[in-house]
Amino acid sequence: MRDVPADPRVLGAVGFRLGAGGADVPSEPWPALQPGEIAAPLYCATPQDRASHAADSDRAIIVLRDPRDIVVSLAASYRASHAPSNTTRLLRGPINAASPRHRLLLAMFAFSSWSERLRSWANPQGIDNALVTTYCKLVAD
Repeated sequence: MRDVPADPRVLGAVGFRLGAGGADVPSEPWPALQPGEIAAPLYCATPQDRASHAADSDRAIIVLRDPRDIVVSLAASYRASHAPSNTTRLLRGPINAASPRHRLLLAMFAFSSWSERLRSWANPQGIDNALVTTYCKLVAD
């Protein structure tokens, strides 16, 4: 899911450029974009983050995911592919050295630090110019 909006073929088809990719909003600043640029993805942004930082004309696709799936995915992506961040740099070594069970425990610990941010989408208020959907709906068909 992370790679689809940033794929050069998708960007070329819609006429946008990738301005920022893979930002962990809790630990990194909201990306500054020029007209015609997109940010894909922004991890852990809350509705309040979007309301505070996005321009009125900005549009978004917000994909919500089952927390259990996030933990499994996080354990795998921290090992090799997750966007560089302070957390990734801190956890990559221990996760690579851990057993599969302990990888999941480390991922659950990391997830717990921003689970409230994700929960904030349960009842978002005033989200304009955004499609809010779930990962399950996107892959169902």
